Amino acid sequence: MKHIGLLLLCLCFQWVFSQESKRPFKHYQKDFDYLLDLIEAHPNPYQYISKYSLDSLIDSKRSQLGFVESDMEFYKLVAPVITAIHDGHSVVFPPRDIYEKVREDCGYFPYKLHLTDQDQLYVLSNVCHQELPIPKGAEIIEIEGQPTRAFLESIDPFISYESKPYRNSRITERPLLHFYQVFEQCEDIEMTYRYIEEKRVVVENIEEKVYEDCKKEFPEPREELFENERPYEYREVADGIALLGIYSFAYGDRAFLSFLDDSFDQMKRDNIHSLIIDLRDNLGGNPQNAARIFHYISQKSFRTMAKSRTKVSFPYRKSYLNSFPSTTNISAYRYLGGKYIREVGEVLNGPIGSMVERDEIYTELPESRANEFYGDVYCLINRKSFSAASSFAASFQCYQMGTLIGEPTGGTKVFNANAFYDRLPKTSIGVAMSSTQLFTSCYSEEIPQVMPDLLVQPTLIDLIHSNDSVLNFTVKYIRNVQKARQIEREKTQTTIEE
Repeated sequence: MKHIGLLLLCLCFQWVFSQESKRPFKHYQKDFDYLLDLIEAHPNPYQYISKYSLDSLIDSKRSQLGFVESDMEFYKLVAPVITAIHDGHSVVFPPRDIYEKVREDCGYFPYKLHLTDQDQLYVLSNVCHQELPIPKGAEIIEIEGQPTRAFLESIDPFISYESKPYRNSRITERPLLHFYQVFEQCEDIEMTYRYIEEKRVVVENIEEKVYEDCKKEFPEPREELFENERPYEYREVADGIALLGIYSFAYGDRAFLSFLDDSFDQMKRDNIHSLIIDLRDNLGGNPQNAARIFHYISQKSFRTMAKSRTKVSFPYRKSYLNSFPSTTNISAYRYLGGKYIREVGEVLNGPIGSMVERDEIYTELPESRANEFYGDVYCLINRKSFSAASSFAASFQCYQMGTLIGEPTGGTKVFNANAFYDRLPKTSIGVAMSSTQLFTSCYSEEIPQVMPDLLVQPTLIDLIHSNDSVLNFTVKYIRNVQKARQIEREKTQTTIEE
């Protein structure tokens, strides 16, 4: 027993030592070089940063490799290389154990936050609807003694994004993770807030069990839709006005097709004259699903994309063959949502560094449906309408299918996507890298985001009180349109009678 005790002690010591000691320099060097090879797969890394500036950043980071003491430090060193590309689909993820550490050690942040486009951070509510020290509507002006703007500058190099409003929306989703990235801890975060006067408090997080109980007691409708893997809904919001809420394009082809058919059947039964398609907070998914909706509301040809450019590279080729090991010949096809196909023979066998350009696969001819909708269509967008959602908005506007209402999209008209995933060989840090540059219908590089026809932005008061001012505005706008048409019809009838 004595010998067993000594053996266990030695094993424990060895485990602790291995956890605390840093990796050999050559491990970080190998992962750094591997990351640079992945960048070679990106179709246009110099869309937002010059080659000289990116190369200078890479050289600077390489010179600091010898000072790295942990995987987390390595992540902090290399993540800015990828975020400098400004592509929301190309991401370096924190080490896997960090997510668990934040969740297990720190629990859940008790407040819902909102970061404005002017970088002002506000408290909207508290998760469990309890009495907490920071009131709704308070502005957070300091975090752990740092001015909020300084904190944002510190966290910015770790977030991949194209537009700043989209970045701001993502920052508030996982505040504890970002606190850990900047302050190396996420428990008992000290904050100074301004609400009439300034006060400093220490924020205590919520334990996981308490958080789960709160979710059950105060369920959020959209979260329930996602949990059921059906993040879409149909409902009549006013007489003759229906809402088709599409909060993700990433879920189930069959279920989604069935939902669309049932919804447009219901519109006929409900005598709907105006349809509102809600794409707010939709982060994207399968672009084919956009075309499926368009066929119900458009009776003409359209394109879901103007064109695409895919980079031929060793990393993308390797990723594809790992996913589909039986694909080895030039006649191979990669299926995109069932209908869109891209011949991958050129990707598998073409010259490294060349581009595979496609445009014809995005053309959609008219398709007749018994339940086509012929009324007015409105589409709601905001700064979290991203990827397939922002490209939907671009096509919707380009082909004049209706009226866009809300905020500029978080996604851009020319963007990079179709990311493949890999892990750095030594640290196992995850990386997503775009393989394709996409150009939306009627794209304009001078106007990067999709701009609404009618700009309507919720106020802070609206957000605090969960008042959907954008939907309310749209319903009122539709009623005014219908009223004006009715007056015009009456005038015409009077003229005919006279």
